[in-house]
Amino acid sequence: RDLNVEAFICEALDGAVEACRPQAESKAIRLIVECDPKLHLPHNPPLIEQALINLIDNAIKYTEGPVHLSVSLQCLPKRLIIEVTDQGIGIAPEEINQIWDRLYRGDRSRTKRGLGLGLSLVRAIVEAHCGMVKVESRLDSGSTFSVMLPKTDSLILN
Repeated sequence: RDLNVEAFICEALDGAVEACRPQAESKAIRLIVECDPKLHLPHNPPLIEQALINLIDNAIKYTEGPVHLSVSLQCLPKRLIIEVTDQGIGIAPEEINQIWDRLYRGDRSRTKRGLGLGLSLVRAIVEAHCGMVKVESRLDSGSTFSVMLPKTDSLILN
């Protein structure tokens, strides 16, 4: 069936944020979500939501509160951009390209829970939806992960 793509993304974004909210609150991290609340559908495709959960979970994992973590959706003429911005430990410049590799764990992340699969899964899901993902990061200042998905008038789901 056809779904409005902005609504699809907002629903996935809302689901991902709600899944991560208890973890954020336990660390005194306030989640700030910027997505038009009018765009809402009961259908929620699980793959995009899982990619967003992985990004938000990582942002929470590598951030200590009390701070805020921002999740936003920007609708451009030809694409949608979802950004997850934290105030965490950041990523060393020499590790930026490696974080997308399966099982990779940076030196500063080895003390945290996880297997090193999350970001490789994010990239695989986003690319399967004809999109791309990138990161900008500064050590001890935080990171912004950007998911860019092509925008169409509707998204066809089987």
